[in-house]
Amino acid sequence: MTSWDAPPASPAPAAWTPDLDALGDRRDGLHVTGWLRSVLPPRRGGIDTAVRPLAGLDDAWAGLRFSIWAQDHAIREASSVRSRVWGLLTSPEASDRRLGERLLAVEPRIGTAAEDVALVRAVREKFQYVHQGVDEWLADFLVAAHGLPEACRRVLDGFHVDLPYLGTGVFGRLRELLVIADDTTYTRTLQTLLGVRDERAAVLDGNTRADLFWAVSHLIPVGPRSGPDEQQAHAEALRHVGEFGNSPVHACGLASGDLDTLSRFLKANPRVRHEFFGTSGGRLHLAGVLDVAGAAAGPVLARMRPSYPFEDHPHYNGVWCSLLAHVDDDTAREVLEAERSAGHPWATGFTAADEQAPPVPQGVPSGFESFDRQTVPLLDVSVPPEIRFRDAERETAERAGVYEDAERWDGVPISRCDEAQVTAWLEHREHWRIPATLPALALAPRWTHERLMALGFDIQQYWIRSLIPLLLLRHGVSHVAPLAAAFEVQVDAALEAAQPVGHVSLTAPVARAFAGKKHRRLARSWLLRHPAHAAAGAIAMGTGDPAAARVLRYLDTQGHRSLLLDRDPGLAAFLDEDPLDAPGADLPKIPAYLTASDFLVRLASCDADYVHPAVLAARTNGDPVALAALADTLFEKWLAAGTPPADSWCMQAVGLIGDDAGARKLASYARQWAGTNAAARAQAALDALRHRGTDAALIELSLLAERSRFPVFKSRAREHIEAIAERQGLTADELADRLVPSLGLSGSDTLDAGGVTWRIGFDHQLLPVLHGPGKPPRSVPGLAALRKEARASASLHITRLERAMCTERRIPAAVFQDRFARHPWMTHLAQRLVWGVLVDDTLVSTVRVAEDGSLATVDDDAFTLPPAASLVVAHPVRQSLDEWGPVFADYELLPPFPQVDRPTYTDFSAFDRYIGLSTTYGALRGLERHGWIRWYDASVQMAKPLPGGGHAILRTDPGWHASDTVDSAPPQTVVGLSYDSAPPVAFSEMIHDLRTLS
Repeated sequence: MTSWDAPPASPAPAAWTPDLDALGDRRDGLHVTGWLRSVLPPRRGGIDTAVRPLAGLDDAWAGLRFSIWAQDHAIREASSVRSRVWGLLTSPEASDRRLGERLLAVEPRIGTAAEDVALVRAVREKFQYVHQGVDEWLADFLVAAHGLPEACRRVLDGFHVDLPYLGTGVFGRLRELLVIADDTTYTRTLQTLLGVRDERAAVLDGNTRADLFWAVSHLIPVGPRSGPDEQQAHAEALRHVGEFGNSPVHACGLASGDLDTLSRFLKANPRVRHEFFGTSGGRLHLAGVLDVAGAAAGPVLARMRPSYPFEDHPHYNGVWCSLLAHVDDDTAREVLEAERSAGHPWATGFTAADEQAPPVPQGVPSGFESFDRQTVPLLDVSVPPEIRFRDAERETAERAGVYEDAERWDGVPISRCDEAQVTAWLEHREHWRIPATLPALALAPRWTHERLMALGFDIQQYWIRSLIPLLLLRHGVSHVAPLAAAFEVQVDAALEAAQPVGHVSLTAPVARAFAGKKHRRLARSWLLRHPAHAAAGAIAMGTGDPAAARVLRYLDTQGHRSLLLDRDPGLAAFLDEDPLDAPGADLPKIPAYLTASDFLVRLASCDADYVHPAVLAARTNGDPVALAALADTLFEKWLAAGTPPADSWCMQAVGLIGDDAGARKLASYARQWAGTNAAARAQAALDALRHRGTDAALIELSLLAERSRFPVFKSRAREHIEAIAERQGLTADELADRLVPSLGLSGSDTLDAGGVTWRIGFDHQLLPVLHGPGKPPRSVPGLAALRKEARASASLHITRLERAMCTERRIPAAVFQDRFARHPWMTHLAQRLVWGVLVDDTLVSTVRVAEDGSLATVDDDAFTLPPAASLVVAHPVRQSLDEWGPVFADYELLPPFPQVDRPTYTDFSAFDRYIGLSTTYGALRGLERHGWIRWYDASVQMAKPLPGGGHAILRTDPGWHASDTVDSAPPQTVVGLSYDSAPPVAFSEMIHDLRTLS
């Protein structure tokens, strides 16, 4: 295969300098000087501009190759990119590789039409940068190889992008060669140009199509020897005249026409912009008008002083005055004299047509430079890696994908290549050491992956969040390496992708993220999900690493000390030592509104992710009442001081040393803060509730996760709940089953008031009521607090159980008995519902919970739960519940949500009533209360996740933009509902949800 060494260099083109002054000095009212000849675009029958003769094949190829390598050097020096020549050789496209090999060769190679078209396009796309010598030698090479007509054909066949903004590229040199061609060659070339122009115009559009007409007219300009074909070609181009910058006009049209052409350009442009003085290859487009119009151009040119913002620009004014100086016209002379009298330096002498160009490097070929790559060695530590996706993460990963054209070999998507093609593609990458990309791993056959990953990685930010989870879902821990490499590219995206992955090698980048503020939330989430891997990795990093030390202390505060000491018993001393006693330790400052103490200093060093050992000891051994009082005092004084962010540890104290009453108070503030400009403070309050960790604090977290109206805050609360649930091996809803408060009840509860003992019951809203002789007194000790707790808990669990019915979530029999049927408070909710009993996947009975916590059938027969049974909140679409209506009526039990008489839908025709329904953005967003999400497509639509990972998408017209609000979103019309498949309950609920749109 091709060597990595630099190929031999081609000699630099020999200089050619014509004697312009020897060609005459006057013609048609012009003073023809060497300057004018040097800037004048040549034309047949026009002023002699001394065109360089056509080079021979060898010299032309040497000039082209030298110029391409010179451009390559200039591009690399200016932008620090890789060599574009070597980029051709490493391309997955055969045409690019052939062109790259052609450019490595010193000897010229006559190319096929396709090869020359590829050469033309590469010069235009990749090697037009510092100067236009490359275009000059490209024209010479093609003409020397194929003759002028065929060369022009191949150049036009390669015309696929716009011309340079002011330049003409290869067409400038082709125009020169057409000027010196014999009549026969010119005529053949003219007909070829017009024919190929029409062929290409049929497949091009926009500015590119317009530039095609400008380019052809530039090759065959209007002039003394032009005929009807040239006149018509120019007329076709002039259809695109307009204002520079706002139309498909090109300045080279000035070099192709006459005085009428200039007048049309000026009419379309109210100001004389810099484009009027544009050049290509040192040729000044505007000078071409003088060649045709002579002295008649003087009055028009005299009115072309550069306009704002170029009125004092020395170059453009100098070019304008230089042209005036060559016109034998009184008006032109008067204007030029006025410029000189005003003392403008640009009015004397001649100004070079081109502004100062950067120096051109030597065209010496370079050797191949290896690709940059990300490589991260994976640690071999005795903690087996694992991947555990949450349901939402799995659904997201399953939806991810990549368009199949993202990785191709010779024009064929790699996923459609046969084994021989894939092998060639893989060997090509191995030869050039091309690092693996995420699309390549997603699309290539599995047998290639180890060899691809051995090449290192070229991770693009765009793909990290989508393709890395997809690869991990498909291939498991064997594909952790690209995830580890992604941390070198974009930390936040890599942290998101890393959440399901437990691997020791991820500890170091996660620890570094955890040490800063920007990515700490995601880093903390990973540490909590994978404490064993985090512990092993941090221990391997050593306590001397500040990031590792922070992780070790954090894991200790989260209850993982035994895990740490099992791996390294010597860590005990490190974990118990006081970091604030270390030399040079930065002691936190206690604000003036507090009285400083040693304990307060240590409490102030705590934050959402670090708890000082002294605070941990106080939580374990201190007086809980005194600590709670201190926490409440700190919190109140912090609030009174205006909640300064530097003292937010006062809020964290509520979670660290406070009590459940403090947690409830903090949660109420968090609800308020989430809807103001204090979102960061509200999210920090969630950390404090997590630190508190009691059932009461977790209940508050659950309420915030369920009830908040603010998506980001709600999402953060749910992340905390999911992290806690995962630590316990539960789902978030399963954790909530276990977080049901007893409210201080025991099952047969009473309150004493007014000398009477009142029995506590619950109404249909699950709020406590008193039963006894007569009317209870207005104020009963303990009743108000019970009502408050019951209201908060009921709102959470009613919503959760309705969701359980709609998702058919199963509850193990033991959990049901302990947390529902026999629970002193939840039994009042469970008694108002019909429950389905499942053994394996078979519904064996429906039951209710009796007052004593036992189970009864619809006939009031006692029912004993089989040990292996599970229960669901029965849904009427699975089995009619009509016979339960009279039972609940007899017992005077009102359901907390519609169940027995819930509307059900089993046929898609139920959706027909919503087709054409006019609704609003607000109503559609209201579907989020029923589990719908926003679906980002061409416009935002609403979608509902379905069991098994699919989504039902409610199509509305016109949809809305992601940035729209209730005030800016247009009215919506329901036009369709699409999904692959949905279980009966999911389908029925999906239709039931839509009632809210009316």
